[in-house]
Amino acid sequence: MEEEIRLRENASLMKKELTDIGLTYKINKALRLSLKYRLELTWKNPSEKSWRNGLYLDISLREKIQRLQFDYRLRFQSPKVETLSEFSEGRELFINRHKAGLSYNIKGIPLTPVIEGEIFIPFTRKEPLFINEYRLWAGFEYAFNKRNSIGIKYGIQREINVSDPLTAYIVALKYSCDLN
Repeated sequence: MEEEIRLRENASLMKKELTDIGLTYKINKALRLSLKYRLELTWKNPSEKSWRNGLYLDISLREKIQRLQFDYRLRFQSPKVETLSEFSEGRELFINRHKAGLSYNIKGIPLTPVIEGEIFIPFTRKEPLFINEYRLWAGFEYAFNKRNSIGIKYGIQREINVSDPLTAYIVALKYSCDLN
């Protein structure tokens, strides 16, 4: 289970609240499969909000080299969940997302710096595959113990291959609880 809140307008307004509930199967030390349900609440302004939901499947690969950790995630998700434009055009079958991250475990400190990059590729009925958004993140995670952690990160998300691209600057706060 994971809860995330994203802020906008210099962190003065709510942008999104994301609630993920799902199952993860650990195949081996490096490879995991996850199936999750996401409930998303999005604010256009303080009085106007909308709900969206959908499923996604993750295939994750993790490799640790001493204190450095490399993560790669391939996600297949419903087109109605978490895109920059906020509205599905109805042409997408699903969205394919590739995310790579690098983190460093600082000796003796449970605070971990993280950088991540992600691309969004919609699978449509008629159009060829192309990247339509990217996202870059930098932040920190703090583990209270093996089950509970919090994080804060700053991200830039931008549409590409469109005439008037949207750009979002995002502050994200996260709490994770492993119920294993």
